[in-house]
Amino acid sequence: MPRPETAGSDHLGARRHRFAGSGVALAEPDGDRLSARLAEFGPPPTASLVGTSDLDAATDAVSLTAPERWQDDRVTGFDHPALRDWLCVVEDAH
Repeated sequence: MPRPETAGSDHLGARRHRFAGSGVALAEPDGDRLSARLAEFGPPPTASLVGTSDLDAATDAVSLTAPERWQDDRVTGFDHPALRDWLCVVEDAH
């Protein structure tokens, strides 16, 4: 497996380690948001990332928050209070 590419996200409060070409990404706390979720819910996954090749089309299909850059990709969350912090969409630019 290749060495991961790492980038932070203020929106998610996490650093993402992406293994290029593998479809695998891991996140770790990088600020208060994810740290607080881990403290509240424990070590199981606190968020899920859904991949898309076309974030603009995904945004047209469902209500998503404004995207931000995360490495070479864009990431956004669902614009709904029950989903906003734990279900995100990542556009894979590769």
